[in-house]
Amino acid sequence: MLGGGIGLLLDNTRSACWSPVLMCLLYVAVGRRLVRARLKPAKSTPSNVDALIGAQGTVTQRIAPFAPGQVKVRDEVWRAEVAPGATTPIEPGAVVTVAGVSGATLQVR
Repeated sequence: MLGGGIGLLLDNTRSACWSPVLMCLLYVAVGRRLVRARLKPAKSTPSNVDALIGAQGTVTQRIAPFAPGQVKVRDEVWRAEVAPGATTPIEPGAVVTVAGVSGATLQVR
């Protein structure tokens, strides 16, 4: 449509045929990069259990090295165990940090 308009303005059929070709090449060279940059997803945000790593919580049920307990993190109660390398039990009321996740069990220190 634009090519036809250019051809009518210039009173030249060659310009009517070549202007769409030039516009397509311009789009391929410049337009696609601009569109891709705009459609590129924003920086990903961790979701689900990955978002809990580094979060702090409160122990609600005693946690020992071989006896899992419970912690409350972000208003949710989770099954928890001590992080690898820890040897002392953690008593209720203590503030802990989530070091990792194993299935549906948080590893805390």
